[in-house]
Amino acid sequence: MWNIFSNQLIAKGGYKLILTGLVSTLEIAIAGLLIGFVLGAILAFIKVAPKYKRGIRILSRIADVYIA
Repeated sequence: MWNIFSNQLIAKGGYKLILTGLVSTLEIAIAGLLIGFVLGAILAFIKVAPKYKRGIRILSRIADVYIA
């Protein structure tokens, strides 16, 4: 069992596939983190902006629907 594992992982370069998958996973996680941060900052700005302008009121309603 160990011989098969070490042969596939080490001798045939299987570790390269694992590292490639790890890099892809980290890229996706970082992209999601950045998108979430930007979207959260935009929604927070819309919610605290003064509501006397019509455009801000509309965006605030959209943010309410998205948040709820």
